[in-house]
Amino acid sequence: MSNNSNTKNSRKDSLSVISSQNESSDQMIRRFIKKVKSSGLVDELLQRRAYEKPSIKKKRKAIKAKFSKMAEEKE
Repeated sequence: MSNNSNTKNSRKDSLSVISSQNESSDQMIRRFIKKVKSSGLVDELLQRRAYEKPSIKKKRKAIKAKFSKMAEEKE
């Protein structure tokens, strides 16, 4: 149980932005947006918005693998 709370706290801490001495608020907002995008929090929320059947997940994963393999072969 304590392991889950550590994960939640680390995620919360990783999304904090501390201002530097001569940093504008716009720069801080840009850094925060980058952190949110790289953490995958928005993607996770969108996925959890609606239930996805396991068969659909499997199909989506196969399509993603197919396209990544094709892109890899092009290079």
